[in-house]
Amino acid sequence: MGLLEFFWDVSQQRQIDSAASGVQRAETGVRSQESSIAALEARIDRLTLVTRAMSELLVQHAQLAEADLLAKVEEIDLRDGKRDGRLNAGAQKCAKCGRVSAARREACLYCGAPLGPPNPFAGA
Repeated sequence: MGLLEFFWDVSQQRQIDSAASGVQRAETGVRSQESSIAALEARIDRLTLVTRAMSELLVQHAQLAEADLLAKVEEIDLRDGKRDGRLNAGAQKCAKCGRVSAARREACLYCGAPLGPPNPFAGA
């Protein structure tokens, strides 16, 4: 084996090792994304369950028709001016420090004070 062949083999091995490392990082990323997707699916399942329970309670005990509930959903959807099936949560002001944090936060981003009652739709 000549010197040129030796360096060629070393170069090839480095490329192989680099590719193997890249594959390993990609596999780790895929597992992380799969875990995130599973967590989101669990939250969606919980939201669906809570929403269905609320809907059934309203129909049974408040004598509301399902059409009334659907009309309210549409009304809430249109509050941000768009019919897109999304809720614009907006922001909320902290009672302790007066700064504004995203409404989805449970505690103030700046001082850590609780921002309001717990949201029953938040994931467990």
